[in-house]
Amino acid sequence: MVLKCQTEKTRPFYIIGLAAFLKVFFFFYDALVFIPFKIFAAPEKKRELSLEQKAAPVDGSRSTWRHVDTIGTALYTELFKGCPTLGKIWDKAAELYDGLNCMGTRQVLEATKERQPDGKNIQKLVLGPYSWLNFEDVDEGQNVVIYSETRKEWMISAIACFKSGLPIVTVYPTLGDEAIAFAMSECDAVVMFTSRSLLPKALSSINNCPQLKRIVYFSEQHTLAEIADEATDEIKEAFNNDGRELYTFNALRALGHSQTKFERNVNADDPAMIMYTSGTTGNPKGVLLSHRNIIAANSGQSAVIAVDHNDTYIGGAESIKKGSKGDCGELKPTAIACVPAIMDKIFKAVSDEVNEKSRVERELFRICYERKRNRFEEGYKSLVMNRLVFDNIGKILGGNLRIVISGGAPLNPETQRFMNICFCCPVVQGYGLTETCGGATLADENDLSTGSVGPPLRCCEIRLREWAEAGYSPTNSPPQGEIVIHGANVALGYYKNEEKTNESFIELDGKRWFATGDIGEFREDGSLYIIDRMKDLIKLAHGEYIALGRVETALLTNLNVDNICVYGNVHRNYLIALVVPNRKNLEALAEKNAIHELNWDAVCANKELAKILQKELQQFVSGNLRKEEIPKKVLICKDPWTPDSGLLTEALKLKRKNIELKFEQEITQLYEEN
Repeated sequence: MVLKCQTEKTRPFYIIGLAAFLKVFFFFYDALVFIPFKIFAAPEKKRELSLEQKAAPVDGSRSTWRHVDTIGTALYTELFKGCPTLGKIWDKAAELYDGLNCMGTRQVLEATKERQPDGKNIQKLVLGPYSWLNFEDVDEGQNVVIYSETRKEWMISAIACFKSGLPIVTVYPTLGDEAIAFAMSECDAVVMFTSRSLLPKALSSINNCPQLKRIVYFSEQHTLAEIADEATDEIKEAFNNDGRELYTFNALRALGHSQTKFERNVNADDPAMIMYTSGTTGNPKGVLLSHRNIIAANSGQSAVIAVDHNDTYIGGAESIKKGSKGDCGELKPTAIACVPAIMDKIFKAVSDEVNEKSRVERELFRICYERKRNRFEEGYKSLVMNRLVFDNIGKILGGNLRIVISGGAPLNPETQRFMNICFCCPVVQGYGLTETCGGATLADENDLSTGSVGPPLRCCEIRLREWAEAGYSPTNSPPQGEIVIHGANVALGYYKNEEKTNESFIELDGKRWFATGDIGEFREDGSLYIIDRMKDLIKLAHGEYIALGRVETALLTNLNVDNICVYGNVHRNYLIALVVPNRKNLEALAEKNAIHELNWDAVCANKELAKILQKELQQFVSGNLRKEEIPKKVLICKDPWTPDSGLLTEALKLKRKNIELKFEQEITQLYEEN
């Protein structure tokens, strides 16, 4: 936990006295509850479950690993017996949970613009309570490319296509204009589903798509209901002049009600989805996924974390106006999945809030945090600590969580443990790629460790392939290598891209594998750790290999940093860091060092402040990173990096090449300075 009181060298007498009192209190409390906790909390059992064997090698070379439940048996491929397609899966779910809530949305009651401290205007919403669709309501819609943000109409359209044997093509708005136009041109779509707000962008993206004649658009999601539906006359005219037909989603549904029910015979190996993913370099690739692929991945994941009709899941939250109940407060979800960048923001926000409290309150929090941390790692619950301190923090995410799932990028171990402690629930990491339907490994809720992404899912096996140049080999101790994945969850390939398909989907020992480009390490219990990425591993001029991702993960939890990209190459002797700062904390750092500038641009351009920030970061990671891994210079970037700016993917990963190109001149100048 990043607290000011941890770095203060001297503490007043009353703080020392408070710490001593709490130490004595906890001693007597532990003595009092020792026997009940041993009987009812069973900490030894929890530690045993955490340490139990999760996966094991299936050959003598220790290169190929499976979950212990699938050694000597077939890998998982089914979710429900006799349901080989996504349409059948939906029908089965509707049968099992008939009449129960499945998808909730909130009506916009008020939309306003609020000016932020950085001068930008952000739309804030006042939302009504959730209204729910049940499993009987979501069974209509039609065709093919879906260019929209995630929403209920997205899901309705997708389910209808799955049941009709029509592959959907997913193109996300955050891909960027060029990538969207490329995907639209390549995918041969004849019908598009999109959102009203995206119609102008959609029109410009389909210039090279003469076959795409029909566009169905959803109503505006973040606008008052009375102005959310109809496209403007100018937009309608533009589409009509282009020879294309424009329909509202509600009009299409009404048309569907008047038609005979239409379903085709769909097979498990038929394409279900072409998912365009930006990746971090080059044109987007369309990953071709079959019904079997998606169902297999789902079967593997659900065997680790079981969910039922009592669970409420949320994948994100909107900007909510003060006084209006946020999504988490309204829903009180039991499960949340989010990328590490979101957890890092929560970690920093809570740290900031604690650091603004009085010295006594900070010390109380630190003592309670460290005590709960130690107890958690020993397998104990901390009911008193939760009631006194952590239940209030847990209310940020609704106060009802039973599990948090992280994926998409490495999660800093300190952030993971913070989420464990402050939100009073297991925080587990998974690992997967679009090419494996998002699933390859997943830690279970009994795992008390940090950093592990868990064992292979029961639907696949993982092989470690030697990368001799960097010294990674399955014969190392522990075994290491490039992660390659085999199983029914592995995609059919890349749409219309045979070269990339042959490059990434390979055959080894008569099996088809996907080569991830990530470097993994199996521990003795069969847990996988992601330790490197081949594209992120660079060699400096003195011959040292540096894992850029590892350095960035270590620096990202510093309270002065909102985002960071570390740069170096074989012609340079040291690394530099491009930092998107936390404005509030950077301005405080400038004030502390008597640096006074007229505006934010001047603050970020101040070279003395950049040197001070570099020293702060150096001290922050001292002891955790090698000397050559610590950036020697810092470039402060005044504007946030976003998917819209082309510097991040939709999963908030760095587009490293784009960042290097944007700041090429500044990087060169930084290296040339003495």
